[in-house]
Amino acid sequence: MIMRNSIIFILLFIGLTTQSQTITLSVCLDSTMVNYPLSKQAEINNRILQTDLQRISNTNLPQVDFTGKATWQSEVMELPITIPGMDIPDINKDQYKAQLEINQALYKGGLTKAQKQLSQSTNAISNAEMEVSLNNVKHSVIMIYYQILLTKDYIKVSKTYVSTLESKLGEMSAQIEAGVLLPTMAEVIKAEKLTIEQKILELEMNLSSLIKQMEQYTGISISPTTEFAFPKVDVNFSLAQKRPEYQLMELSQQKMDAMKTLTTAQYMPKAFAFSTLGYGRPGFNYLSNDFAPYAMVGVGFNWPIWNWGAAKKQKDILDFNKGLVEVQKETFILELNTKLIELKSEIEKQQKMLKKAQEIVTLRKSVAETTDNQLKNGIVTPSRYIDELQKYEKAKLEVQIYKIKLSIAQTNYLWALGRL
Repeated sequence: MIMRNSIIFILLFIGLTTQSQTITLSVCLDSTMVNYPLSKQAEINNRILQTDLQRISNTNLPQVDFTGKATWQSEVMELPITIPGMDIPDINKDQYKAQLEINQALYKGGLTKAQKQLSQSTNAISNAEMEVSLNNVKHSVIMIYYQILLTKDYIKVSKTYVSTLESKLGEMSAQIEAGVLLPTMAEVIKAEKLTIEQKILELEMNLSSLIKQMEQYTGISISPTTEFAFPKVDVNFSLAQKRPEYQLMELSQQKMDAMKTLTTAQYMPKAFAFSTLGYGRPGFNYLSNDFAPYAMVGVGFNWPIWNWGAAKKQKDILDFNKGLVEVQKETFILELNTKLIELKSEIEKQQKMLKKAQEIVTLRKSVAETTDNQLKNGIVTPSRYIDELQKYEKAKLEVQIYKIKLSIAQTNYLWALGRL
């Protein structure tokens, strides 16, 4: 509880200070795990477990019942003899009893331990199911984070493009005033500038929507000026998988083992002590018509020695279900390994594509600079200049896109392993 409060305090501090600072993917994921409503289920599950364990333990304490009844019966016991000089009273047909019954288990054949193991196993499965759901939420947050990065890069490159066009318009204005260029030549640049500014407006609206989605998941107040750090992903292809789905299947098998143990315990001998304290008419002297107290103490046992194979059949069914889960585990591992091969191939592909994109940027920059000089000397038209400039800006953007695609592939690889 102290640790949870500390985390919440840190997240509140982050929420107050991210207006002009940098936020990371790990902060977003950690914040989501605290802020997302489903995360509260773990604490509730723990309370349920502790309560159930206490309930099971209490079954070993003396069990006390208080009962009472009043009856009328059509016939009562009579002595079939007559003794001269002795008046044998008739037993009343209305009878009354109030009694306290106390039962104490002496030996339960391991039933209590088996019940506790089953309760703990059920609780572990509930927590594992929660982890599976939260892991899917993590993936949603990861995708939103990368969409924000990509959108910000689009905006950044587009604004750089606009700045370049504005500079070029400034140069052309001087040439137009000097009569070197026609005014219509600048209009091509202006139209392109307006088109890019329109695109920037659309991108900024998309960014705003993405940030609001991130705020909902994380509970952090995020400003449009907040920088989103590029994730540093260290991929180790030799890491073993820790997917919560696999852990859930293993816990399901453990629960079936616990149920088998419980089945065995249910058919073991049970020994108990009991006592009865009561008051009624008649007491234990059934020939008396007087109200009287009565008491009884004793020990007993029961042992279901024959159940027509019910216990064995129940265990067989649990073994069959455990086998089905084993098949599901094998299928899951097969599909996961196939996915990991695909993601590893994607990582290698994006690395190669990024390298090529960086080479293209160098070439496009050279062509754009050459075209810029040609425009100044009237050798090419503004349309030709814009065409080459667009290719250069697009090449720069593609470098950023491939960087993000590579990071996404690396992050997805770690997520598929259950390492995020």
